[in-house]
Amino acid sequence: MLHIVKTTKISYVELLSIKGGPVAAYTRLSEDDVAEILFLYGFEDIKEVEPLSLGISNSNYRCSLGNSDAVILKVSNDKGISEMQEEQEILEALGEFPFTLTPYKTKSNASVYTWKELYGAVFPFVSGSKSMGSLEDLEQLGEALGLLHMFSIEHDLSNKGFRCHSKVGYDLTGVLEYCELENSLEEFRVACSDLFAKDEVKLWKESNLPKGLIHGDLYIDNALFEDGKLQMLLDFEQSGIGCFLQDIGISVSGSCLSRDGVDLDMVEAFLKGYQSQRKLTDEESKLLNFSITLGLMEISLWRIKRFHEGDLDPLKRESFRELIQLAKKFKDSL
Repeated sequence: MLHIVKTTKISYVELLSIKGGPVAAYTRLSEDDVAEILFLYGFEDIKEVEPLSLGISNSNYRCSLGNSDAVILKVSNDKGISEMQEEQEILEALGEFPFTLTPYKTKSNASVYTWKELYGAVFPFVSGSKSMGSLEDLEQLGEALGLLHMFSIEHDLSNKGFRCHSKVGYDLTGVLEYCELENSLEEFRVACSDLFAKDEVKLWKESNLPKGLIHGDLYIDNALFEDGKLQMLLDFEQSGIGCFLQDIGISVSGSCLSRDGVDLDMVEAFLKGYQSQRKLTDEESKLLNFSITLGLMEISLWRIKRFHEGDLDPLKRESFRELIQLAKKFKDSL
């Protein structure tokens, strides 16, 4: 008989990032539910199911199989099915990239399953744990992001018809457009006015910043490490075509943090790794600090939309302010 393990053990996805701590599963599956979904893939000998610490957008379950393998069953809580399908298309295009998981296909050759009113994806299980934020880990994280951007360039992924990052996330244009709305949050609007220098906004808009496939949410907790080595990059839900520098800014703003805010030693380690694979252009170097501020404000807007204006997690309704304060502190330190 299939055994559901009731546990709070964190083993695959531990979302303790600046977006918010671990939350309970939004979608509770019974033994029969799990079996029926995995049957769509031809997985029938299921021995054990372990609910994992779960993210805002997904409920995730580790499913142990009779042959000693394991898979991750992912149920979407927040994304539309078309967005889910677009994410899997991107992951399939990254099949030869060393740090991504390729989704299994159902018996009908679909990368996204549908079952009753639910939909999601199934992935191979990879063991690992979250980083404690060492400089060595950050250097590896930066190197992996540089590798991802070079993979995009070498495989011409900008011209493969993939979605734009701005469809599922926020870029500078999206942030500025929100600020122009009559009902935009005044606190956020005023902060953007104070933080975004007009000359930097102008340079960003007018520069031909290199673009390609970006992760869009590469916080340090979206990476798995084992024995000090990077194993896998997770959570490509906000991936798409965008500016490489924006991707760097997002990753730095959510990974290179200490108690005092953005940590310059950590930033240096991250950039050392990144530039071992791809050198920044002169314009990217000039706009690097701006990209970090922008990264913080983009995630602050993400929180406003999900928690303040939306009701995805009422406990985090005011959490957008944390990002604004970090952005102000970083700008003041320059």
